[in-house]
Amino acid sequence: MRHPAVVVVTSLLVLFSAAPRAAAADADQATKTYLLNAAMCDLFAIETGRLAQERSQTPALREMARQLTEDYVQAAVKRAELIGKLQLDAVMPKTLDKERRHQVEELRQVEDGRFDREYLSMQIEAHETPLSLHRAYVNAGPDEPVRAVAANAAATVERQLAALRKVRDLPPRGA
Repeated sequence: MRHPAVVVVTSLLVLFSAAPRAAAADADQATKTYLLNAAMCDLFAIETGRLAQERSQTPALREMARQLTEDYVQAAVKRAELIGKLQLDAVMPKTLDKERRHQVEELRQVEDGRFDREYLSMQIEAHETPLSLHRAYVNAGPDEPVRAVAANAAATVERQLAALRKVRDLPPRGA
């Protein structure tokens, strides 16, 4: 099975490469696809971040999860506003897709002693998807204002990934 980031980015690159030659409706579709996929990444980070705030045994990780959740809630609000401003015919997702729901359920089932490690591993991998998504739109997206939003989002995700890796690499408590 192909990694979700590869499928999403490949699909977007096909849409983006056609956008300069396509009508405005095709450009709108590429932008809508980008925004809705980014929104799904937001929802996943919010759900798993809330779970980590409840279950993590590490104060630094709970704080990071709180900050990630806050960042992604703000991003989701901005994306919804952008869809309205651009008058795109799109509705922001309110629930996770099947694959991400399954990942959240798997994380819920992880025993407490392994939760922090599993959460960090999942988040680091999961942040690669929106990073690739944002970079793809920055490089080939048809809408200039949305490219600026995507560039800002990519920088935020890069910062988040660095912070996640830093926490992952901390020595275990009591070591």
